[in-house]
Amino acid sequence: MATTMQSILDQLAQYGFDTSEGIGDWSSQDIATTMGTHFGQTPFSQDDDQYMSDEDIQQAFLPSMFTRLSPELIKASSIKQYSPMIQTSQSSLLSELLSKTSGKTARRATGGFAGSGAFEKYKKGVKDVYGRGMGTELSKAFSSKGQSLQSIQDLISKWAEHAQEIAPASWEPED
Repeated sequence: MATTMQSILDQLAQYGFDTSEGIGDWSSQDIATTMGTHFGQTPFSQDDDQYMSDEDIQQAFLPSMFTRLSPELIKASSIKQYSPMIQTSQSSLLSELLSKTSGKTARRATGGFAGSGAFEKYKKGVKDVYGRGMGTELSKAFSSKGQSLQSIQDLISKWAEHAQEIAPASWEPED
């Protein structure tokens, strides 16, 4: 299953992050505190009602253990980030399409025989080149977006791994 922004937001919300406006610009301290609260404030043992104090959480869940999500990575996870690249390619391909379907180039391609169907065949071929070119550009953009989403997911997984290593032995994830 591909990683989606919604699945990332859902996971972050489960850990206690406010995702009402998307991924926040959380500092390493914010991440450590939120993960510490989620994973640390559980009884030390089933027989004990003692919870980790805020001070214990701050000492155990160090900000240096939690790499923040950079603004660049967050931006790269949105297809809007790739819009200029797509528009530039589109303009270039359209310009090439127009130049090949009009004027001397088009007349030469058909051999000058009116009504032979050669021009329509030629135009179709040129349009196919445009379609493949745009398909390639869109594929690149979606691939880059997918890689960024996966990088975000990997970082969040590392946060959870670190937090679970520190969490009291009796901690169990909520269902």
